[in-house]
Amino acid sequence: MAYLGLKDYLEFYNHRRIHQSLDYRTPAEVYYKKNGLYVRVPAGGLHVDKA
Repeated sequence: MAYLGLKDYLEFYNHRRIHQSLDYRTPAEVYYKKNGLYVRVPAGGLHVDKA
């Protein structure tokens, strides 16, 4: 049960919560843009496509 809570929190923290120190972007946006990937997070979950 704790695993699911932590998994949900990390998904929120990295893919949905904007960070002031990252110029109001999510860590995932910064990471995937740096590595030439495009990130889209639909309601159903995370998908990563090559840009």
